[in-house]
Amino acid sequence: MNSLGKIGVIMPEIVDPLDYEMISGIKTQASELGYDIIIYTGIFNSHSELQQDYYTEGLENIYSLISKSSLDGIIFVAERFHNVQLVDKIYGYLSQTDVPCLTIGYKREGFPYIIAKQYEGIYNITKHLINDHGCRKLYCLAGVPDHEPSQKRLQGFIDAVTEYGLELNENSIRYGWYWKQVPIEFAKDIISGKVEKPDAVVCLNDIMAYFFQKTLIENGMSVPDDIAVTGCDGSWYSIMNAPQITTVVGRDYRLGIDAVCCLYKMITGNNCQHNDYRQHIIYGKSCGCSYEKMAEKNGMIFVMEKNVRNLMLRTYDKKAFIATDIINRMAGADSIDELMSQADKTGHILRNWKWIDICLCQDWKMDFDNPDKFRQTGFSDKMLLALSKRYGQNDEHGYMFPVSQIIPSLNKPHEPCVITLTSLHCKGQIFGYCAVAYDSTDNIDLDQQYINWCDAVSNGLSALQKQLYIASVHQQMDAFSTIDPVTGMLNKRGFTELLPDTLHKLRKQEKYYSILFVSYVSDTDDSAYDMSVITANALKKNCDDKLCGRLTNDVFAVILWADSKDALDDYAVDFTSVTENNICEIFGKPLRDTKMFTYLAEISGSKPSEVEKSFEKALSLFAEKKSAETSHYVTYKEQLFRLRREIITQPEKDWTVPDISKQLGISRSHLLRLYRNLFSTSIKDDIISSRIDKAKQLLDHTELRVQEIAEQCGYNNENHFMRQFKEKIGVTALQYRKNNS
Repeated sequence: MNSLGKIGVIMPEIVDPLDYEMISGIKTQASELGYDIIIYTGIFNSHSELQQDYYTEGLENIYSLISKSSLDGIIFVAERFHNVQLVDKIYGYLSQTDVPCLTIGYKREGFPYIIAKQYEGIYNITKHLINDHGCRKLYCLAGVPDHEPSQKRLQGFIDAVTEYGLELNENSIRYGWYWKQVPIEFAKDIISGKVEKPDAVVCLNDIMAYFFQKTLIENGMSVPDDIAVTGCDGSWYSIMNAPQITTVVGRDYRLGIDAVCCLYKMITGNNCQHNDYRQHIIYGKSCGCSYEKMAEKNGMIFVMEKNVRNLMLRTYDKKAFIATDIINRMAGADSIDELMSQADKTGHILRNWKWIDICLCQDWKMDFDNPDKFRQTGFSDKMLLALSKRYGQNDEHGYMFPVSQIIPSLNKPHEPCVITLTSLHCKGQIFGYCAVAYDSTDNIDLDQQYINWCDAVSNGLSALQKQLYIASVHQQMDAFSTIDPVTGMLNKRGFTELLPDTLHKLRKQEKYYSILFVSYVSDTDDSAYDMSVITANALKKNCDDKLCGRLTNDVFAVILWADSKDALDDYAVDFTSVTENNICEIFGKPLRDTKMFTYLAEISGSKPSEVEKSFEKALSLFAEKKSAETSHYVTYKEQLFRLRREIITQPEKDWTVPDISKQLGISRSHLLRLYRNLFSTSIKDDIISSRIDKAKQLLDHTELRVQEIAEQCGYNNENHFMRQFKEKIGVTALQYRKNNS
């Protein structure tokens, strides 16, 4: 079935299994009805109490696109957002649309809403403990008393216990936030005898179940032999340790189905048929079920294998990412076509996509006449489809389209699909958005590699923008000036304009003439000396009556003449020698680190057009000769790229700038200058970042002590490592491990 319309879904992030469960339910029901699902996501779920920055605001700008999109309906998953101010802002965008909008889990006047069915799962899992395991004394770890979803879950527990005539007393229910502190305290109360030991504890989410069970086991109690434990939600906490936690899944999948059906009625006025999908129990060992029943009744083993496989694939892809060097590839592009070509070539680091479109605002280049004014919010009414990446053959791109279309390919016949939209931005400027289509919601993977790729595209756009701006400024200066502002000499335009008349006068005087091109290559480590200015001053000492100009940054030209050809050749040699002496005098020392290049070229033609053509040909030939002669003089680029790859892959080595400069045979300052020019960062920052990245991997995937991790990352001093880690990440290494455990 071809797609019949588009439903927008607003979510802060797609990370947790519950996020995937919800969008899977939305996608399943929407596909049956013939709708595409377009997910507007800021990737990062910001908190209102945290200070906003340009980067976070840039990510969240994607939500403003909802007010310009042509959609059939919108589902706003408001309950997932932590930032109340952002929720209010999104409601402002929704109020600018004239399409049906449905909110999930958040009441707001004028917007219909639905909430998840919380009762069923806890009711069934409590009955399972009573019927299948014979539990008669049950406690419940509940949420906060005034929280409606928590109360509905708790009511499921109360009704199941009451139905069987079991006792409920003041110790039967313990309230608290859905986090670890309350379950740890409750477990300790049971262990100490402060609270009578129950047969089972029903936890209203998996986080509580995980920490409750973990505390019991660490203090010598057995789960489930001493106390059976169950959770709810089906998160990864349910399989993080042994025994695996019995839990309930399907709530958010059903919520996604119900949301689409509710929105469909708002759109069409008709009811839709859908599966009567119910929450079901995932059996783990924590309630006392046998391995046979676990294998028979659920797909937990399959889920675990799938997770491990995905981790392995991501690890493999990260190696490809390192070899790709996407940041420098894109930052070095000198046109939008080259930048998009690099984005296309490096897209292999992203996984499981069906197609990728890069859409840029019409004003992405900014107004070069007003460079301080650029797009900081929203999107333009017209967008540029800069890249339409496909497997095999890319689609047509490089044309403008109305932003209301979102993505032009959606106007062509296609089967319903799911698409994520994320922002492209850099340093407070909005460039556009990236659209990625998937065959399945399970394939959505907005991980660090995806973010790095999008950031590399955005940084490439920023770098290209600067190049274009500088070129525009130079073009304007060239258009109105014949004088080089740095040296005070004629620039190329001024030199070229005066050249035909100068040669005409010399011909009338029957003089032999040629152009002497002068240039240099400098490896001086003293930044106080500008060789272009020194060379210009040296030439001007000899050019009182001669046409002399600065053609490019480091290429000069002088018209020399004499009464004969031999005399002209001798004069060119003398002139070059005097110029070199003048440079040494100005420089204050012999030219050990600077090599002069000269070329005497004949200029033919009598008409201005003929003279200009001959001059351009001679200049081009000089450039070729200089390039050939200097190719062995400055050949560090390849070595520096190899060096950077080694730093990223082997950060633990004892890297020092003096050792590296000695190895490459260049001065320390020249090494630092070349490295920053090539990679837009310093060697020191690259070494630190690579070491911190390796430390994060070790903190995430090993139980090594901080001191051991510091040593494996190249730090001899643990305090030095901890200081740099906190400066880079914002938290200590121990806090980082705790946050990600």
